Formats: sequence, structure tokens, C-alpha cells
Amino acid sequence: MLEKVQELSKLGSWELDLQQNTLIWSKEVYTIFELEQGSKPPSYEMFLSFVHPDDKERLNEAYQDSLNTKKSYNIEHKIITKKGETRIVKEHAYHLFDYKGNIVKSIGTIHDITELKQYEKQLKKFIDLQDNIVFLSNGHNISYSNQKLLDFFNITKLDELFINHLCICDLFN
Repeated sequence: MLEKVQELSKLGSWELDLQQNTLIWSKEVYTIFELEQGSKPPSYEMFLSFVHPDDKERLNEAYQDSLNTKKSYNIEHKIITKKGETRIVKEHAYHLFDYKGNIVKSIGTIHDITELKQYEKQLKKFIDLQDNIVFLSNGHNISYSNQKLLDFFNITKLDELFINHLCICDLFN
């Protein structure tokens, strides 16, 4: 059942044993990378070979920083699949420790969010075509404004819009 849930959600899981230097991928991780399951034993180096060149250093730094700080990490990055397709994934990982506080395993997920990012891009294009759109979070803070609203108030940056959000909220109430 877990395998089917991962397939439906495009969310794979992995476990890296740092003592044994072994990596285990779920079936969905192989699917995300467009690999046949078990075709080749996975390794961290193999994983990095799929990471888009623009994101490789940033991803490796995030992982190394999480090892150094002993904290989890959460990062979005691009991959290039075996078939050459570029995808956007979101990765989250945490660490398991031995009794001395040393990291012994990293456990994580890799989520293919390519379609979600495409929908977000389409929604943003639609919103930018509309007049004076503003999204409020927590009922007060502006989380997004389209360019037309910024132009209307002659504001160059969203930060300035945050400063003026009370008068803008009053204008729309």
C-alpha cells in the first residue's frame, strides 16, 4: 500500500546509512529518475549525477550543512532524468543518531513537484493579467501582489507594500 501511495503522490523515500555507505531508494525514487528499479545500486554520487548542474553545489552544501548542524533540511532543486527530462523536486531529510550523538543515517523523501510548479506558473500568469490583485496571509500581511497593483500605488518593491499594507487593506475593505 505504501508503494502505491508513493506512486500516486510522486513521493519517493530514501535511506542513507553513513556507517555502511549504502543507499536504499523506494520504487518511486527510481520512477522519478526514470530508472528501472534495481538497475544499478544507488549511491550518493549517483544521486548527484542526476542533479541539475545549476543546483548541484547548493544541494550538496545544504546536505553537508545539515550534517554539520545535525538538523534536517528541506530544499527544492532541479534534476535531469535518465531520459533527459528536467524536473523540479522537493527534498526533505532528517538524521538518526547513535548513543554518542553521531549521525548514523539520513532518511528522506524526494517529491516530484514539476506539475505543481507548472500550475503555479500558469496561475501567476493569469493573476498578473488581472487588475489590482493582492493576497493576504493571516488576514493582514500581504503575501503576493501583482505588478498592476504595485504600479497603481507607484510602489517598486513588495517590501514597500508591506509597510503600507494597512492603508491598502482599508482601501479594499
